[in-house]
Amino acid sequence: MRILIVDDDKIFLDKIKKILTLDQHSIVTSISGENALLELEKNEFDLILTDLKMPGLSGVDLIKKIREKGIDIIIIVITGYGSIESAVESMKSGAYDYILKPFEITTLKNKLKEVETELKLKQKPVLINPVFNELIKLVLHPVRKEIITILKTEIKLNFDEIYKKLKIDNSINLNSHINRLIRENVIKKDQESYSLSPTGIMLVDFVSQLENLSHSYPSSQ
Repeated sequence: MRILIVDDDKIFLDKIKKILTLDQHSIVTSISGENALLELEKNEFDLILTDLKMPGLSGVDLIKKIREKGIDIIIIVITGYGSIESAVESMKSGAYDYILKPFEITTLKNKLKEVETELKLKQKPVLINPVFNELIKLVLHPVRKEIITILKTEIKLNFDEIYKKLKIDNSINLNSHINRLIRENVIKKDQESYSLSPTGIMLVDFVSQLENLSHSYPSSQ
């Protein structure tokens, strides 16, 4: 993938660039949010990895400016454990996901594999209603996709049960994803339990078919 990494820590940038280059990714680094915007004017990328706390333009501000420009690109933020609220804010501004520092390099690589899978699915020419297409993009996020997959199997679960099955880092992140799915009528809440809506049932089946298609016809490198 073509990846732009944004961080004010040059040592961190050099380390991550060396590791990901060995995995055949094309890496461009940027020492600031302002410089990242200039790079986006010159080059096309598949993914942006950005720190949240940077001098000048913060990670959240960078995301907002990218979305204001209408640039459709996957953005993952990297932040410390004390900045979870900022990470959630970044997702509301248009980030795809976040990674908490310090992290194992395998965590980052697994996240990149998820992004690669989503990019492959987006490249498949599927002739469907544009509104339904937007819903598919919504549930392709790994956490949201796992939520609807679990609800398809378990039928009805409360928040704690979903949280235990997902084994994610924090409940704030999960609550944000669940609320998004409720707003888009993908899942419904009945008292303290969650279940798939009719639209959600169609989506989970459709996404499963898309993934099977992706595995059957892998993209050429």
